Amino acid sequence: MTGIILAGGENRRMGQNKALLRLNGQTLVEGIIDRLQDLFPDILIVSSYPEAYQQFGVRVVCDIVPGKGPLGGIYSGLVQSSTPQNFVVACDMPFLNLTLIEHMKGRMGESDILIPKGRRGYEALHAFYSNTCIDAIEKKFAGRTGLQVIDLLNDVRTVEIEEEEIRRFDPDGSAFFNINTPEDLERACRFAERSDLRVPCKDPGRGALADTAGHCAG
Repeated sequence: MTGIILAGGENRRMGQNKALLRLNGQTLVEGIIDRLQDLFPDILIVSSYPEAYQQFGVRVVCDIVPGKGPLGGIYSGLVQSSTPQNFVVACDMPFLNLTLIEHMKGRMGESDILIPKGRRGYEALHAFYSNTCIDAIEKKFAGRTGLQVIDLLNDVRTVEIEEEEIRRFDPDGSAFFNINTPEDLERACRFAERSDLRVPCKDPGRGALADTAGHCAG
């Protein structure tokens, strides 16, 4: 299996590249890479700004279909992955729970999508996807409708991980915490300090998205 990190968002609410924000003394994307490497032999990052991630020692691929949102990022990762099954995660989720992910990994089976359904609903950017989803996604693109990830769930074999099962591994609900705003980053810093997660939050950024890297051609 491959761990796929989506780092192609427009970051409107944050105003800068979320993946390169710093928490616990490292960038968010570094923290995710460190965690995923314990579970997956191959890691790749999908981004429209690949030059921003060359220093992290993992494969970086361009978003094949820009402007399609998270579904486009998932598609780009699946097409360019070297394995049939893949864990897809957003670049702004600093408190990944490896025990939960490993449990999900063991439940993937013959499903096309294995997705948690927590307190906020479906966690489409913390889910497993098979490359069998590629054809179904291409049909969505061709029809130009149903471009939300949840619109894909009825088109493929989907298994849901319900909240009660999630709580067994993630009782404090931190696994799906994501950072969209400066206020979210402050909350993440406070949580990290309370949880004694390594060191306190550092300098919160590395500049605006437009300044971090060259855009994919085409």
